[in-house]
Amino acid sequence: MSLPAAYKAVDRARGFTLIELIMVVAILVILLATSSSLMSRFFVSAQREDLTTQLTQSLRQARSNASSRRGASEYGVYITSSTFTLYRGSNYASRNQTYDLMTTVEPSMTLFTSYPGNDIQFSRGSGHPQSAGTITVDHVTGGITTITINAFGIIDAD
Repeated sequence: MSLPAAYKAVDRARGFTLIELIMVVAILVILLATSSSLMSRFFVSAQREDLTTQLTQSLRQARSNASSRRGASEYGVYITSSTFTLYRGSNYASRNQTYDLMTTVEPSMTLFTSYPGNDIQFSRGSGHPQSAGTITVDHVTGGITTITINAFGIIDAD
């Protein structure tokens, strides 16, 4: 007894061949490999930009506090390779530690500065830094951002 032609057509078109499945898996692997590389670069860039924003905000806060004579004191930011601290006082060594706001940097990030002693001090009243200089935000897997402070205290990140 033979089956009608309609049943035979349905029986042949019931599944995928092994070749088709292998091709789909290969395409998915290629897409995943490409996207993971792009995502890691995106996360590194986002991490560096976040730290740059935090540091720039601390510098601007120190300048604002100093120029508005808040607490009748000078303000500054002290930078090490793994932390930065917004402080109140004429310098980091003689600061009032009660007002310290310390931020810890992710282990994959490093900070460098051109300021002597890593201390950026803003003058009371004018808000001018003791000198112009730069701060570099570096990620271990690549990418550098530079924060520039000019003689008038204008802070710019590029």
